[in-house]
Amino acid sequence: FIMNNNIVVFDLETTGLMPGCDEIIEISALKCKSGKITDEFSTLVCPDDIWKVGSFVTRLTGITQDMLTGQPNICNVLPHLINFIGDEVIVAHNANFDINFIYDSCEEILNCNFSNNFVDTLRISRRILPELENHRLSTIAQYFNIDTVGAHRSLKDCKIVQTCYEE
Repeated sequence: FIMNNNIVVFDLETTGLMPGCDEIIEISALKCKSGKITDEFSTLVCPDDIWKVGSFVTRLTGITQDMLTGQPNICNVLPHLINFIGDEVIVAHNANFDINFIYDSCEEILNCNFSNNFVDTLRISRRILPELENHRLSTIAQYFNIDTVGAHRSLKDCKIVQTCYEE
């Protein structure tokens, strides 16, 4: 793969694993140029069905229903995110997961296709670090001695992904 000079590192947190059924509750993105963060986008997102934020999601992310009350919904957030990303290459860990949520949301809400190229640090790590016991973001971060305190919040995960990508 070729390292791209301008990228947007992207991560989101959701109420579950299924686009179309589950909802986005947090979105973050980092614009990076030549390995340096130049801008950031981060927001909580109030899901249409706030009761979908179950105890598992709260334990994993620390995001509670109360934190989401009064936050913008995906219809308000998505245009800003798409504008922030522009036509840059996306970098994400397990990118298909995140991209599928955004793809479905763009199609449903904005009546457009999300078609940015993307790089998946999960796939890269499987190729260049086959010796790892697994290729979770936390495992890769540990391999590179990257601090993971605060992981499973989208902005922190973006910063971890960006550092792993640079490594």
